[in-house]
Amino acid sequence: MTRFTEEQLSRMCRPASDTEEAKLQIAERLLRTALASSSIVQSSKYEIFGQGSYANNTNIRLNSDIDINVCYTDAFYYDVPNGMTGGDYDLNNPVNYSFQEYKNGVENMLVAYYGRSDIVRKNKCITVKGNTNRIQVDVVPTWRYRNYYSTENRNYHEGVALYADNNNQEKVTNFPKQHLKNGIDKNTGTMRRFKRLTRIFKNILVKMEDNNYYSNDNITSFLLECLAFNVPTAIYKKKKKMGSVVYGMTF
Repeated sequence: MTRFTEEQLSRMCRPASDTEEAKLQIAERLLRTALASSSIVQSSKYEIFGQGSYANNTNIRLNSDIDINVCYTDAFYYDVPNGMTGGDYDLNNPVNYSFQEYKNGVENMLVAYYGRSDIVRKNKCITVKGNTNRIQVDVVPTWRYRNYYSTENRNYHEGVALYADNNNQEKVTNFPKQHLKNGIDKNTGTMRRFKRLTRIFKNILVKMEDNNYYSNDNITSFLLECLAFNVPTAIYKKKKKMGSVVYGMTF
């Protein structure tokens, strides 16, 4: 016996409703206004961009918040191939500014705009609490990051880096812009079925947790998106036969 009907799956695969989408956009605009009005962050060079499910359009109804990356661009962290040093890439200009100083500055800016009671500093981000007028926003302070992979041409992959509060010795790196592009390409190549399947997975997880069926903190929204991404594109487009009827994925 099937657990979900075709109609239920069809509802699960849809993007956030117009109302939810409007709330998300309002929250993002408020945050950008807060940044623009701050002398703390204006004194530095930075870039603001969305990441996570909202930016990647895999957010689901009534279960969406916003992840906004506030990336410091006036300096960068880097990694080089084994056996090489920063000097081999002419990376010998120390910066008299630390990641923690930058994160403190972003936190102070948010407190100045929203008030202390609405701001919660977390291990890797700073949360702006939601209320009746806005969705919760997780602000992720980062620095630019370069992963050098070529010794001859000094080519590198550019991403972002941060240091968690509970371990300021371990650099955490990520590539949110590549993630966004890869998701768009996968969705286009699968006739928009990749993001629909991702939303179905996320909605099923929410239902499982709501019904106390199964809960595991290791099953994250990002993990489910990766699961859908790693389904071969040909499978998304494959058609099967039942009797004389040819059908494919309908969601």
